[in-house]
Amino acid sequence: MKVLPHFFPGAVIGFEYNGASVCDACHETLVTVSKGSTGVVFVSSNPSSATQQIENFYNFADMQMNG
Repeated sequence: MKVLPHFFPGAVIGFEYNGASVCDACHETLVTVSKGSTGVVFVSSNPSSATQQIENFYNFADMQMNG
């Protein structure tokens, strides 16, 4: 299986924002801030699935720190 270079283990930072239209606001901000960057960013595009994605991220982070 071929792994892209930006998926190697390294530091991961997670932010959780809550509120109306927060997915759109975060997406717009990250597009502006990350121009020219080679970093990988993820913003949930669907508010209804964002809650589960946040929970999955926290569970994964907890597993990494305790494993």
